[in-house]
Amino acid sequence: MKIKLKDIILGKPLTEAKSAKALRADYDKAVKKEQALSSLLLVNLEKYKAAKAKGDDKAIAKHTKIAGDLGKKKKRASEVAIDAYQAYEDKISGLHADAELEINEVKTGNKINKARAKAHFKQGENIAVVDKNTGDAIRITDLRQLDAFDSKTHDFAYITDTSNKYTPGDYKIGKTFSAHD
Repeated sequence: MKIKLKDIILGKPLTEAKSAKALRADYDKAVKKEQALSSLLLVNLEKYKAAKAKGDDKAIAKHTKIAGDLGKKKKRASEVAIDAYQAYEDKISGLHADAELEINEVKTGNKINKARAKAHFKQGENIAVVDKNTGDAIRITDLRQLDAFDSKTHDFAYITDTSNKYTPGDYKIGKTFSAHD
């Protein structure tokens, strides 16, 4: 990707941020690679033991070299997996830290799809995420929150009315309120 001076002046981001879903996929990929290298190390260990039992010096040297190479690759894969997990964890934590916590009783109107919810939130519309199982509604206060919810388990809707019936002491991370409270 080539960075243009015009883009910098216009305030465009220099790098495109990855979504939480993409970061999770990176982490899963890194873990699979680490596991595959661990399996190869175990297979190589069995071959080394067999060569040692036979007294085959050439095979012993071969499997010792392979173990050294695989060990270095596994160490690097473990570091990549740790970094990928940390990036994913930071992204998830950042979604909640950057967003205002607004716990209101939310009355929702028409349901909309996720893409429309994003577009209309950008235009200033009040949008809520509604849990399909419980009916609990959460007011969206940051565009990145929409990526944290799956369309299979949550609906997106316009907010038609809010009434804040809870005191500041009721505000707890992870606690949601609904019309049923």
